[in-house]
Amino acid sequence: MKLVRGAMDLIFGFLPMELKAWLDSAMARDSVQVVGMLSSLERFQSDAEERGNAFFLSLLEKQHMRLKALFERRVSDHIKSIEETKLTSKKRKGVAPFIKYFPTYISRVESQLIGSDTLDIRQSVDAAYDRIVQAMFDALKQMAKMDGEGEDKGQLNYHVIIIENMHYFVAEISQIEIGSVAAFLKRAESIYEENLNAYVKIVLRRPFAKIIEFFEGVERLLKTTAPSEIASNSSYSRSALKKVVKEYTAKDVRKHIDALFKRVEKHFTEASEKATTEEASASTGIAPGTVMVGVWKACEEELLRITELFNKRLSQCYKDTGVTLEYSAADVEAAFRRHRVNA
Repeated sequence: MKLVRGAMDLIFGFLPMELKAWLDSAMARDSVQVVGMLSSLERFQSDAEERGNAFFLSLLEKQHMRLKALFERRVSDHIKSIEETKLTSKKRKGVAPFIKYFPTYISRVESQLIGSDTLDIRQSVDAAYDRIVQAMFDALKQMAKMDGEGEDKGQLNYHVIIIENMHYFVAEISQIEIGSVAAFLKRAESIYEENLNAYVKIVLRRPFAKIIEFFEGVERLLKTTAPSEIASNSSYSRSALKKVVKEYTAKDVRKHIDALFKRVEKHFTEASEKATTEEASASTGIAPGTVMVGVWKACEEELLRITELFNKRLSQCYKDTGVTLEYSAADVEAAFRRHRVNA
């Protein structure tokens, strides 16, 4: 065997450098192809191991180790470029470049991994996806925090940036049919919903602040006070309640919703133009089309929810006062229908 191995080394001594040069040439043309090359090497390694071909196994292992290190370095460079991305004040709206590129990156990588589910490279790529996604989400949050002066404006802009980007991310990634995307797709959906809910609560509070704050006070009192005794509190008496509800007639609510639409539209118009997607997966809770569709629908749902809660507390704590809301859920729905957003 030593003689045979010596002969192999002598006859094929040129091969390691030739293989290295060929791989380097391929990498120079397109470094993303390292994934496909690793996949091929691992297949040939498996074959050499089954045949007991020590010469080729040694040859392939050296190149595999080298390419694996190059792959890890490329992933680290990708993450570094994400971390170094900054949005200028004029480009805070819309989808971040690294979020836009990621679906393309996945498609290019996955095209090289057909039939590679049992190989080590599959696990390596999945781990790389996870690192890249975490870096993207962290960088996005950091960039969003840098936007806006003042607490209210800063919070709103933060949520707007996150909502825009997560909407795009989920709508695009949900169309990629590989199992490894499921975990970070779910994470993105959760971030989207969390920020959408927070955004909606902030924008609704401006026009509906008085009535929201009144019933928030009622909620706090209910923790220590019987419902029948709420109206005995001077701050939450029948007259205090009547004064608040008088400010929210059906006409007033319609005006507030008209103003709300202009404000939300201003926040998301640019995102709607930039982040339109052809289709979103039916399995996600994110509406297809522009980001504005989902945001406006969430505003309506939240106002209907709190209106129902107001009516519940009126029935529970003020049923004998004769005071009711001066607008209805139907009024809310009619006002929102005036501003239906096309997908």
